[in-house]
Amino acid sequence: MMTPLMTVSLSTLPDHLYSHGSAILSTLQQVAGAFGTAVFVTVASLGSEGPFGAPDAGGLSTAFIDRGRGRSRALRR
Repeated sequence: MMTPLMTVSLSTLPDHLYSHGSAILSTLQQVAGAFGTAVFVTVASLGSEGPFGAPDAGGLSTAFIDRGRGRSRALRR
């Protein structure tokens, strides 16, 4: 999915700016991935019942299942 999107988005750039556009897209991918990971770990930690906030099975269940249900409910509205 990402390869066709990157190809289409970069094809609109002039040839001399292609390398800059590629660098920006790669950077945005890395930043978005890091942000998504941070949000996932935060949700898992907040959903955990342990005293230290380390993600446990309950927290991971919250991060995977409950947030997925919330997103699907929002999409149905």
